[in-house]
Amino acid sequence: FGHLYQDPQAVLERMDELFAAVSQMAGRPTERIRPEWLATDRMIPCPSTVYCASYPLHADLDVGDPTLREENDYNSASPLQYIRNDYFGETANTDIISQRNGAEILWHEWGHLHNLPTLICQEQETNVHLPFTVLADQVLGADIDTALRYSGFQDYDRNDAALDTMFSPNWQVDKRLCLDAWDNEVRYQTRGWARLVEIAGLYGWEAVGKIHEAFYKRGVAFGAPINYGVTDDDFIKTASEALNLNLVPVFDFWGVPASSMMRNNLSGLPSATEFKERLTTYRNLIPNNQEEYEAIINRLIATTGSRGRWENYLANYDPSVMQVMRDKIDRIQLLIGSTDTDGDGITNGTDTDDDN
Repeated sequence: FGHLYQDPQAVLERMDELFAAVSQMAGRPTERIRPEWLATDRMIPCPSTVYCASYPLHADLDVGDPTLREENDYNSASPLQYIRNDYFGETANTDIISQRNGAEILWHEWGHLHNLPTLICQEQETNVHLPFTVLADQVLGADIDTALRYSGFQDYDRNDAALDTMFSPNWQVDKRLCLDAWDNEVRYQTRGWARLVEIAGLYGWEAVGKIHEAFYKRGVAFGAPINYGVTDDDFIKTASEALNLNLVPVFDFWGVPASSMMRNNLSGLPSATEFKERLTTYRNLIPNNQEEYEAIINRLIATTGSRGRWENYLANYDPSVMQVMRDKIDRIQLLIGSTDTDGDGITNGTDTDDDN
C-alpha cells in the first residue's frame, strides 16, 4: 500500500474504470466535465456516519504511518485492493474479503452524489446501491448476481430478492412495495434496486444507462437535476420509451405497478419477452410445502434487517399464500405480448378484448 504514494498510476487507472462504469449506468456523458477527485485526509469530523457522502474519510483510522504496514497492502481499507485480479476470486485474502464485505457502505454514500432519478417510499436509500452493483459486475469480475449480493447488506441475489418481493403482503394484493405493518419495504433493501439490475441482466447496463440518460437530459433542459420526487408512472413511461419496450410487467413483478392509464398508454410498445424466462424462474422458487416454506424463510430472515414480517409468516403458515404468488406471476406472464390467450391472433399486450 505504501507504493501508492510513489506510483499511483495503476490505482488511478482502475478508479477511472470504476467511475466510467458508474457513469454508464447513470446515463452521464462519457466525456467528463471535470476531473474526479477525492480528498484523503486522515480524519475529518462528520456527524452520524464515518462515510460522509460529501467528504468520505479513510475507512481505517488505525492505519498509521503509510510507509510501514501499508507497504504490503495488508489493509482492508486500501484502494489498492481494487487492482487485484482476484477481488471476487476464491483466492482472495482476508483484506480483500473484508473490503468487499463493506464496500457497499462507501459506494452507497457516494451514490448519493449522483442525483439518480428517485421514486417514492424513501428510495433515495435504494438506488444509491447501483454504483457498486455495476462496478462489481463490469470491472471487478463478479457476475451480476454476485454483484447484487455484495451491493447491499442482505446478501440477496435476484432469486432471493424475488422471494423477498413475493412475500410482501402488499405485492400479493397488487399494491406498491412501500410500507407494510412492520417496516419500510424498499429502503436499503435489495428488492428496491433489483428491478434495475433485472433490466441490466436482460438488456445490459447500457439499457439502464439509457433510462437514466433520459432523466439526465430532461434535467439539463430544465436547468436542475431530476432526482427526488419522480412518480412511478413517470419512471415506467420514461424507461419503456427509452428502451422501446413495454416494461410494465417488469415493474409490476418488482412491486411498482403502473396505473391503468399508463398500462394502456404503453401497450403498443414491443413486449419485454426476455422477461418471461425470468418469471418462470421466479415461479419455480415458490415453496410447494411447509418444509420448503420454512427453509426459505429461515434463510432469508438471517440477513433481512427486519424480522417482524418473516416471524409472522413462520407463525402463520397458509398454503393459499403460495397460490396467490403463482397466480400473480401467471397474470404478469399474460401481460407480455407474445402470449395470445384467446387465440385471436392479437397478442395480449395489444388485445383490447376482456378475454385477451
